[in-house]
Parts: sequence; C-alpha cells; structure tokens
Amino acid sequence: MTGESALKASGVYFSYGSQPVLTDVNMEIFAGDFLALIGPNGGGKTTLMKLFMGLLTPDRGEIRIFGKSPREALGRFSYVPQVKTNEYDFPVLVKEVVLMGRLSSSLFSSRYSKADLEKTDEMLSLFEIKDVANRKIGELSGGQRQRAFIARALAAEPDLLMLDEPSSGIDSEGQVKLYEILKKLNEKMTIVLISHDVGVIQKYIKSVACVNKRFFFHGDSSISPEMLEKVYHCPVALLTHGHDLRILKGHMDELEKNHEHSGI
Repeated sequence: MTGESALKASGVYFSYGSQPVLTDVNMEIFAGDFLALIGPNGGGKTTLMKLFMGLLTPDRGEIRIFGKSPREALGRFSYVPQVKTNEYDFPVLVKEVVLMGRLSSSLFSSRYSKADLEKTDEMLSLFEIKDVANRKIGELSGGQRQRAFIARALAAEPDLLMLDEPSSGIDSEGQVKLYEILKKLNEKMTIVLISHDVGVIQKYIKSVACVNKRFFFHGDSSISPEMLEKVYHCPVALLTHGHDLRILKGHMDELEKNHEHSGI
C-alpha cells in the first residue's frame, strides 16, 4: 500500500451560503499514514472530512480517494462520526450495530452470510465488547459505545478509516485503549482523525495537519508552539479536554499580570 495516494484535495473551496469555511485547501496523504486534523472550533475540520466522504461537494476544486472521486471510492473508506450522548435509546443490540457494517456485502440477500457473522464476531473480540454483544447500545459506557461504532466501521473492511473526535466522552484509560487499537489497525489501513486531545494523540499518530479555513500540513507528529500560533493566531492554545490544560509559551506574562491584578 505504501506510496499510493490515499487522500488528495486540490484547490478546494467550500462555503455555507455566503460564509467561507475552507479556502484553497491543497493536501495529499499516502496509504499507511495516520493523520490527525487539529484546529479551532469552527475552523472547518468536520466540513473537510465531509468533503472527503462526498457528503458535501466543493464549491471549487477536487477531492480524490485512492485516485477516484468519493462516490467512485465507496467501499474503500469508512467514517465514524463524533458520538453524542443520550441519542441511543432505540432498542438495537451491540452485535446488530456492528453487523450493520456488513450491509454492503448483503445488499442482494435477505440474510447475512457466514462471512458477515464471522467478521462481526472478529470485530467484537478485537474491541473487547463481545461480552456486551447482546446488550442494547444505549446501555454501554461512552468508551464501549465508541468502540462498537468503530467496530461497525471496520466490519466493512475499509482501506481508509476516518474518525471525528473518537475519544470524546471517554475517560483517560479508555482513550489509551482506543488509540492502542487504532495504532495496531494502522499497520493495515490509513487513518485520518479529528482530535483536540493533542497530548494523547502525539504518541500514536504519524503526521498532523492544522485546519483553520486553510490547511497547514506538518510532516510528522510533533506539534510546536510556532505551528499552533500560525493556525490559532494566538500564542496560547487550550487544546485538551478535561483537566489536561496546556498553556504554550507566550501568554504566561499576561496571565501572571492578570493574576496579580485580580488579587487572588
């Protein structure tokens, strides 16, 4: 797979009505990469991923997945959206959720094949959710539910896996477990994810890109203050969720001054 162009954008522009969201995006990643997209809220990360999948159409420019349009490349990529809580009260079992990933292979049959069932069982085991396979998806913890949705995406056997904030709502132990699995999967497929958890992802990703209307590609996994200043237009970046607050060099004097004036 190495050397094959997995994902390419050429001169891509996109707007919602009169509001520009992405401007002149040019990028290319190759098969086997593990790319993280970071950037401020509203910077266009999720929009860019929807363009990759063909859910949106560029105003100008071109998207290619393995050299084809997103529509022509259907079947070679899978997507896992950001999980939102309290949206999974419908009575579907975990194993049924994962089995949905095999729908494309059973379109011309009223029943799932033996291969479909075996792949589903394999994914349940890989993501350590086989013991909850017969529970309703809404009864799972955030980490278990996210692993179930990724298992569903992988049941389709894609060459490219795209994820939007895969660790959202998951505790630190669950995040580590998830990223360890993704790192292992990266041996066989290309992975692109959106994340704010910079402190966690640097250990697992191979390259990083910043998105804030424009696309800034960085060739490895290191994330420098200079890179973030360029994208966030500010030398301070609060990038991680929870209690893991990271303040980059540049605003410390200002913060200390404010602290003194506050009298705290």
